[in-house]
Amino acid sequence: MEPLAFSQFRGSDTVEFSTHYFTSRHDDPISNSIPFNQHTDPHGVLSRMSNSRYFHGEDNQVLYYALEHSSDERKTM
Repeated sequence: MEPLAFSQFRGSDTVEFSTHYFTSRHDDPISNSIPFNQHTDPHGVLSRMSNSRYFHGEDNQVLYYALEHSSDERKTM
């Protein structure tokens, strides 16, 4: 986590926020866009925010893991 940093814009204090759901085409002009996972974006809000300047790529993918216990010790997850 980066420390909170204030900037100035037209004489006012500002704070810049970013998201890890998208990558700028300026930073990565060649990677492919991938669809959002249904669990990450169940209503398609993030999908509608993608445009020619920002995309959701492999590096932005959100992964969820769950530990499952089994009575069958031979079963591997």
